Amino acid sequence: MKVLFTSLFAFIIFSATAQQIPNAGFESWGTGNFSPSGWVAAGFFPTIVKSTDAHSGNYAMKLHVATYFTGIGADRVSYAFSVPSSTIQPKYYTYWAKIHLSGSDKFVTDAYMANTGSTLNVCYLDYGHSYLDATNNTSVWKQLSFPMISSGPGAYDSITLAFYMPTALDTSSYVIVDDLAFGQYAAGIDNVTDETVMETIYPNPANELTTMVYSINTVSEVQISVYDLLGNKISTVVNEKQSSGKYKAEINTKEIPNGVYVVNLNTNGQSNTRKLIIQH
Repeated sequence: MKVLFTSLFAFIIFSATAQQIPNAGFESWGTGNFSPSGWVAAGFFPTIVKSTDAHSGNYAMKLHVATYFTGIGADRVSYAFSVPSSTIQPKYYTYWAKIHLSGSDKFVTDAYMANTGSTLNVCYLDYGHSYLDATNNTSVWKQLSFPMISSGPGAYDSITLAFYMPTALDTSSYVIVDDLAFGQYAAGIDNVTDETVMETIYPNPANELTTMVYSINTVSEVQISVYDLLGNKISTVVNEKQSSGKYKAEINTKEIPNGVYVVNLNTNGQSNTRKLIIQH
């Protein structure tokens, strides 16, 4: 099959006063739901669409590979903002993602500050934190974080965020992105500790759905299960290999009877447990 395009791009140039990113949760969308409001898609067919599988709120942005006539390719989308002179340089950039990459497809995140009156970029990101491949796949939300490292003291008037696939060869590949943010470094995302941490379960008591937040320190076989107090397994929430990072896993409690249960997080034989109360 002939490959017509080999890159999937989603560029954002934005104002970041007080480290705020416009439409950071992708809640506002343009006509046709093919790009977030304010973004301009370029290409022959939509590969950036609204997803109802959101980390928070109602929507997220889904980047995927699509067929076009006899080939495989992808569109690009851009969103431009100026940055006021009062903007404080952000130190860290984070976003949440669900990642499903097949074959040799890869996903890259980039960010830099620039002066639009010159070609000099005054900030860049450590490449090791912006590159993902199929070994990073996860069916639960993972938070990715990396520092914005200044390479010079020059002034800037724009900041660019970029999401793209340097290869777009498999139509099963996609990445869902949500909740972009600047701010302080979030411990447990890239600053890996020696332990697996089950941070919280909320809401608890739960009714129809609850969310568990956890961090793992290295590539692990992760199993998350719900047990009753007699040790009977009620449900399996996650059973997959995951890389180090911070995750959110949703637990469907709608069909589980009222009572007290135990949520077990097992990573490479290391177990963490937490009590879960279900009240319908």
